Amino acid sequence: MSKRIDANSLAMENIRQRKTRSTCMILLVALFSIIVYMGSMFSLSLSRGLESLSDRLGADVIVVPAGYKAEIESVLLKGEPSTFYLPANTIDKLKKFDEIEKMTPQIYVATLSASCCSYPVQIIGIDIDTDFLIYPWITHNIDKELKDGEAIVGSHVVGEKGETVHFFNEELKIVGRLKQTGIGFDATVFVNQNTAKNLAKASERITANKVAEEDVISSVMIKAKPGVDSVKLASKISKELSRDGIFAMFSKKFVNSISSNLKVLSTSIIILVGAIWVLSVIILSISFTAIFNERKKEMAVLRVLGASHTHTC
Repeated sequence: MSKRIDANSLAMENIRQRKTRSTCMILLVALFSIIVYMGSMFSLSLSRGLESLSDRLGADVIVVPAGYKAEIESVLLKGEPSTFYLPANTIDKLKKFDEIEKMTPQIYVATLSASCCSYPVQIIGIDIDTDFLIYPWITHNIDKELKDGEAIVGSHVVGEKGETVHFFNEELKIVGRLKQTGIGFDATVFVNQNTAKNLAKASERITANKVAEEDVISSVMIKAKPGVDSVKLASKISKELSRDGIFAMFSKKFVNSISSNLKVLSTSIIILVGAIWVLSVIILSISFTAIFNERKKEMAVLRVLGASHTHTC
């Protein structure tokens, strides 16, 4: 008994008889689909990352060592390991500015790609007593106090809750993992300042570290009093403390600068994805039109044999 011929069997037979052309068409469609999908997801990720950065960076002014603006941007945006320090008396000097409502110091310790460390990563030591930005957020995720020797890791950091990691041959217990933020916090390990200083001291066995020599900090996050112009406050701090190697930056300007750069990149990606989409439609339309014209005679034979218009189109 002969096998019944229908639209599906004809389509499969067509693919088998023209393997090279069918494979090329499948790969072409798949390639265009992947490019459009990846471009759209990347653009969406940039947008979410910027929103997350703005939400997490609630400080009005960020104080860093003069000349280290690029480094703080890399730490916050990309999570790239970086180590830099402010003068030891920076907090005391900032206390004279009446426009400041509250401030909190942070310590940055960059681990090494060596046997002493599980992996190279940025460690941020936060002051639990004064922090108003990161600590309330991370403790909301773990629902406990961050003690000495404990760490909370970003979503991209290897290690699960309850496991241990080693930095400068010191052991830290992971007590929590953060959800993905789309910014540098994803590749960051958060500890309290005592733990950060202990890690810095431990690093002396490998490389000189200023934190181990004197009680210094890396940055100060400042919240201005209501009604205070943050731009003017940042300018005032930079002007009066520039001789001490202290620089203040308006954090919203920092976010807006990054936003501007990301929007240009995002727009370029959207234009590229749109161009690829239009190109794919044109190429596929031409390809299918050529195939249809090539097989007009086959379609006519099928109609003569009784195939309906629906089956041949």
